Amino acid sequence: MRRQAMSENTEARKQILRFLERMDRTEAELRKKLAEKGYESWAIDDAVAYAFSYGYINDRRYAENYVRIFRAKKSVLRIRMELLEKGVDAEIIEDVLTENGDSDTELARSLLRRRLQGKNATYEELAKCRGWLYRRGFRAETIRQVLSEYGEEFGSGADDEVCP
Repeated sequence: MRRQAMSENTEARKQILRFLERMDRTEAELRKKLAEKGYESWAIDDAVAYAFSYGYINDRRYAENYVRIFRAKKSVLRIRMELLEKGVDAEIIEDVLTENGDSDTELARSLLRRRLQGKNATYEELAKCRGWLYRRGFRAETIRQVLSEYGEEFGSGADDEVCP
């Protein structure tokens, strides 16, 4: 019986290292994957402790990398939601996002300019941009503000119908 327990323990450690070979993962993701593979909770705890002892698991590092990679494309709200789904602690997320400090309004403005590239956009194009920004997790008030600014600057006629 003891030999079987040691074997499962060793296998769980090997499995966690295989999961981490390809990409960084959160503790919660690793626990879930090991549980899906059928490992006992004590073997999962041991494997996670083993990976922590070598610094292979670090949710803060994971969150920092995630924000660095996706901040140019996604809103703070969207990033926060995705990190919470991955099991990162809310306090870590807030710390990392605060350190980053970029404005959602500035990002939405930049994405909109890049998407429309200074052209005089039609009502339909602006409506598509509204949906596009919304799917990236920007708040309605932010979208309304940047579309309104864009309309004023380029005379596209953006109005409240495009920005409800």
